[in-house]
Formats: sequence, C-alpha cells, structure tokens
Amino acid sequence: MLLFSAATSKITNAYFYNITYNCLYDTCISGQNATWHVTLLNAGTQEIEFIRIGLFDSINKSLFAFLDIPFYPNSDKRGNLITVGANKKVLVNITGKLPKASYGNNLLIYYPCFTATITDSYIIAQENKYETTHCYYVNETMLVYECISNDNCRKEEFCNFNSCVKLNCKNCQYIQDHRCRDYECCSSGQCEFNETCLNNTCQNLACNFDEYIYNNSCNALSCAFDEFIFNKTCIKINCDLNEFAFNHTCRELNCSDSEYFANHTCKMMDCKQEEYAKNHACIKLNCLNNESIFNHTCKPLNCSFFQDITNHSCISNKKVIFKLSLEIAAIIMIVLFFVIDFKKFEKKRHDEL
Repeated sequence: MLLFSAATSKITNAYFYNITYNCLYDTCISGQNATWHVTLLNAGTQEIEFIRIGLFDSINKSLFAFLDIPFYPNSDKRGNLITVGANKKVLVNITGKLPKASYGNNLLIYYPCFTATITDSYIIAQENKYETTHCYYVNETMLVYECISNDNCRKEEFCNFNSCVKLNCKNCQYIQDHRCRDYECCSSGQCEFNETCLNNTCQNLACNFDEYIYNNSCNALSCAFDEFIFNKTCIKINCDLNEFAFNHTCRELNCSDSEYFANHTCKMMDCKQEEYAKNHACIKLNCLNNESIFNHTCKPLNCSFFQDITNHSCISNKKVIFKLSLEIAAIIMIVLFFVIDFKKFEKKRHDEL
C-alpha cells in the first residue's frame, strides 16, 4: 500500500494499487519483454496525478521497468499526466525487459515506486518541490526463467533445466546452434593424403606440374637429367639411339663420320684397314690396282722398274732381276779388266823411266 504524508497525500488508508503481468507465450524469460498492468485506485476525495512509475528488483535495488511522463510544473501545459479521479481507478501498462531471477533459481522479487505531483501551494512555496516519490516495499513476485530452450541463451550457451550453461567445447570444435560441433579438420593429418587443412576444412592440394604430394603438402620433384615429369612422377626418358638425355629432354647426338651411336653416346669406330668411316659406318675401300691401302685410304703405288703391280702391291720380277744381275756382273768384269790393264800400263811406264 502506498501512503503519502498528511501534507501531500490525497489518499490515506486505501489499497492503492494492484499489479498483474503477462509474458510472451505465458512464460516469463529473462531478457525478453514483459508487460505489467498496474491498476491505480484513488479511494480519496481529490484526484491524484502520477508522472512516474518504476519497478525495482528487491534484492539488488535495480530499476528494470518504468513509465516516465514529462512534467512541466511551471507551464500552462503541465504534461499528459496520469490522472486518477476521486473514487476512480486507472489501468497503466508498463513494458520492459525482464531481468534475471534474483532469488533462488526462478523467482524475481520486486517492488513498485510511484511519483505523484504536489498540488499543495504551501509545500511548493516552502520546499520548492513539485513531486514526491514513495516506494511500496511489499514484495511482488513472478516466475522468471533464464531459458526454456536454447534460443533463449547466448550462442555459446545451452539451456539446461531452465538455466543457460556455458558450453565447454574441445580444441577442434566450434559452436553452432548452441552445440559443440567438430571441425572437419584442425590439422592436415586429418585429411586425405592429397588434401590440406585450410580454415578447418579439407581442401584439395593444387600442386604445380613439377611437384608431388607427400605428407599432405606439395613438394618439388627432383628428377634426374634423364627423366621427365609426367603425372607428377619422374619417368625415365626413352631417347632414340642417336639422341642423348639432357636437362630432362632428348637431344640429337652430333657424332662425326668416324663415330657411331652406342648407348646414347658417340664412340669411335674401329674400321679394318681396308675400310673407311662414312655416315657412322665402316665402308670397304674400292682402290685401283695401282693403289695401295694406307691408313684407311687409297694411295698410288711407287713401284721400281723391276717390280710388277699385283693385287695392289709391288712384286719383284725375278727374270728382270736375274737379267739385270748378269748385266751388272758383266759390267763389273769389264771394269775390272780395264783396271788391271791400266795398272799394268802404269807399271811398265814406271819401269821404263
């Protein structure tokens, strides 16, 4: 019951107010709006003007809902005040956001405060006051739940027996719909071998053509000089006989005519004496009869007059040699006769002298 002082009150010993309330879906949940229906009863003989009604939490004395009407006491238009005539009652609705229950688990205890105008000119003149407030310290109660479903809680909480409980998620979890849910991955090791963990999801690796996948990552291929990259793998190059592997490709060998292709390299040919090298092969010489074979080429024979040319060689003619020998012997004999005769002549001449 609200009682004003004898100097200012226009009602005494009257049951002054009655409060009822309603909430959305008939369930009161903290954080949601509620409407309090305040019935003001004037059992006195003069009208009463109200400019403010407040609802306070009885435990922590905090204001959680109020109705405040601008009041201009010194103006002709004093404001759109709540006026309750003698023996009349007025219903006032106050809308506000419900606080958490302050007593026990679900009980909100509160009390109202009313502010009315002062119309007594004596009091106004003496105290320069135009309004007076009185709180009605009689506990009003209402059931206020913190939640009836997860939607009434913060995203990191869930509703447990009408109370919001904070989720305790593991390292590799995230919160969705008030639940702890597992990430697809928190490290690449949780993905397939050809995937990597990016933003907690397994994503396919986009390796370059010269990279291979190992340990959920792209690694550079180190192919040998005689290998090439195919399908992210080093494959041996199959070069032709006249090619060699260089810098992962086949290149043509530049062998000379006297060399042949062997194991993708140039090797010197070992031609026979009667052969010569041409176009990487040994070709048989076709020398003339008066030519001999020397150092794999045809060269003219330099035979003596007493030699005959047979099968690319100089062969001595025995008949010519025998005939020549006889002729030389005869010549020698003739010379010897001349020498002997000359010596006899010289001796005879010496004796005569």
